[in-house]
Amino acid sequence: MITPDITKTYAAQSSRVLQDLTIKGTTYKRTSLLKRFPQFDADFASFDIDAGLLRLPAIQQILLAYLKKQGVTIYEKTSIRYIQKCNSNYRISLGNQRITTATIAITAGVWINDMLGLVRDFDIPRFPITPVKPPKTVYFLPKKSKRNLFSIKRCPVFAYLDVGIFGHPMFEGDTPGVKIGYFTPPGFDNKGKITSARDFVTECMPMLGDAAEVAPQEEELGYFEMTPDGNFIIGELPQLPGVSVAGGFCGTGYKFAPLVGRVLAQLSLQKGTIYDISQFSPDRFRRRR
Repeated sequence: MITPDITKTYAAQSSRVLQDLTIKGTTYKRTSLLKRFPQFDADFASFDIDAGLLRLPAIQQILLAYLKKQGVTIYEKTSIRYIQKCNSNYRISLGNQRITTATIAITAGVWINDMLGLVRDFDIPRFPITPVKPPKTVYFLPKKSKRNLFSIKRCPVFAYLDVGIFGHPMFEGDTPGVKIGYFTPPGFDNKGKITSARDFVTECMPMLGDAAEVAPQEEELGYFEMTPDGNFIIGELPQLPGVSVAGGFCGTGYKFAPLVGRVLAQLSLQKGTIYDISQFSPDRFRRRR
């Protein structure tokens, strides 16, 4: 057993969250898991029945098209020079333009502190965000006799985040094999049995043991923005009424983009949100000191 206490694993906690949200899901112990998904050899697994694999480029095109349809102006490759509070409004110097607005939502990723540094006349405490390079990604190309088992029709998206592993099945035309990413989670001592994608294959996906390793066609760019507690930062800044931030997504922010966008819209337009975001408060790190 790699993880001593199964009740505290990512899989077990995910299962409890699914139950609390009344989302269809099921759990498997080793014998039933091997019968249902012979690709995996593990003591416990939690399966989200309605989850699936989404193509990010297609989603991004749909979202951008929707924004344009709603009349949203998108400025690209344009630098913000400064942000200045003027009475109850804010003036933004955007390239050669000046924009005046009552509310601002900042989602600048790992550069969120740099963006807040552009606010004139306000010394805003920095968020404890640590930039982390993207996970090391390896594609495993199974033998022809096994490839059907690792297609999107037979193999689910998987994650073992207790040791920093995540991946997805083969997607014909888009991926050269089964994708497995590995990163070192915050606080992880990196001294266990799994310290690489190949280690994970050996321990938990032995059917890929004879698969060829294929390097990614393109290196993943950018950084993960890790917070000390692994939670997002979402909310209004106490020092600047009307200015909301969203960041510290720890590598999982993209899938929450529609919901985070809704929360920010509510904060900007309704001066509050219907969702309980207290655990993501931007002020929580200062309160702990």
